[in-house]
Amino acid sequence: MLISSRSVRLLSNIARSKMAQKKLIIDTDAGVDDAVSLLMAFALNSRAKVEKLDTNRHKRTKLNAFPTPPKICGITCVEGNVELEKVAKNVVTCLRKAELTDIPVYYGASQPLLREKHSASFWHGEDGLGDVLSSEDREEDLAWAKEHNVLQGQGAFGNPAVDFIIRTIMESEEGTVDLLALGPLTNVALALRMEPRLADRLGRCVIMGGSVRGRGNITKAAEFNFYADPDAAYICFDSENGGLKTVELVDWDFCLRFSIEWEFWEKLSKNHENALMVRMSRDIVRKSRNQHTAFPLADPLAMFVMLNPAGVREKSKRRVHIELDGTHTRGMTIVDWGSHDSSKNNEFAEHYIVERIDKESYHELIELGALYC
Repeated sequence: MLISSRSVRLLSNIARSKMAQKKLIIDTDAGVDDAVSLLMAFALNSRAKVEKLDTNRHKRTKLNAFPTPPKICGITCVEGNVELEKVAKNVVTCLRKAELTDIPVYYGASQPLLREKHSASFWHGEDGLGDVLSSEDREEDLAWAKEHNVLQGQGAFGNPAVDFIIRTIMESEEGTVDLLALGPLTNVALALRMEPRLADRLGRCVIMGGSVRGRGNITKAAEFNFYADPDAAYICFDSENGGLKTVELVDWDFCLRFSIEWEFWEKLSKNHENALMVRMSRDIVRKSRNQHTAFPLADPLAMFVMLNPAGVREKSKRRVHIELDGTHTRGMTIVDWGSHDSSKNNEFAEHYIVERIDKESYHELIELGALYC
């Protein structure tokens, strides 16, 4: 049987792709729940250290049940929960606590594409990590970052984070770089506009944002990340016009349905009272108890979806659109749940909405993050 040269090249590319190690870019606005999710990821990326810390064989078995995670090749910062400079400092704090010196941190967008800035420091604290760290701690974190050359692009012209996203995806094998976006989508939208081929080369893309059933947390209809930069969210979800091809969306409504029971969090806090994730969460735990019957941590759910795809029990493919107009609806997530208007061939692009996960496995990953740091 004759095989064409094109087929040989195709088979060769497939083989190389299978051999290439998956990489992960995390784009974050580094508030409390972002930091919790980072510690979860660092734990899986540092299995040997976790196993050394943990003398419980049962937990080690649970750790080994998780798939080998993609290598975190960089963390890009975007202004959102707090100012950009504080976001970068918070990522550095998590890296130093985890003793990871090989993950660069890039400065990104310090303002939305078009709208005025909106902060969530009222929830995450003035520093974005619950205001539990001293100024001396922060100075030591920055000295550590300087020593190990962790921070990239501080004060640089342009957008080092966007440059890194484009360069990493375009210089890697197609489909081998995944992207997890935990904050406003400004960096991602800029990257898509600057490099139109980006979406075709990207691997998985998990986004925390929006509220598919219209329950907002910053306005009556909009979730914070999409409200903070609705124009960027619109660009990212408009796959027909250069946006992301297929997003796995972890929305606010899902986060409320899969909030952490207070009983679990209290036990975790008691067993790991000095853990960074426990200490920095104390203030939002206090605030959440006054508003919610369970503890809504959004970004850790998105991290779980990225790190453990098999733990996603159900997701639905729906047409999704981000609303840009309206006094009350700007930044709202619009989902076609089954419209009867087929005359326009529906202008919304199709993406996946995560509906259900393995909650026990999710709790285990959170506990590993607490154990690690």
